Amino acid sequence: MYSLGAMLVVSAVAIPLLASLFGIAGAAWGSLAGALTRTVIETWLAQKVWPMAWRFGGVFILGLYAFGVGMIHQATVGRVAWLGIELIPLAGAALIIPLAWLVLLDAGERTKVLSMLSAASNRSRSVAL
Repeated sequence: MYSLGAMLVVSAVAIPLLASLFGIAGAAWGSLAGALTRTVIETWLAQKVWPMAWRFGGVFILGLYAFGVGMIHQATVGRVAWLGIELIPLAGAALIIPLAWLVLLDAGERTKVLSMLSAASNRSRSVAL
């Protein structure tokens, strides 16, 4: 409830302000500011009620990376393309999985994921034979 009210206030201020400066893209950024406000408040409240060992640093790094890729793409849209394919978002999507692998999973979790993938691969080979 509190997060929704905060989101509405931030959106009501940010959308007209940014839309007057940047047009439709500014309205989108204003909506994003409201949604991010709600997300931060809900995460904070959830942590107070049910504390979990989140690694917020890794999530922040991934968010910052995605934001950077989006800004670079916005600045170069239509100029960095090959055969009609926008290369910046393609490269960003290709690099986010290894980045997430490094910043979200610790060594034990990476080992567990690899063993699960290996077991699934072995099972699919034995079924195919």
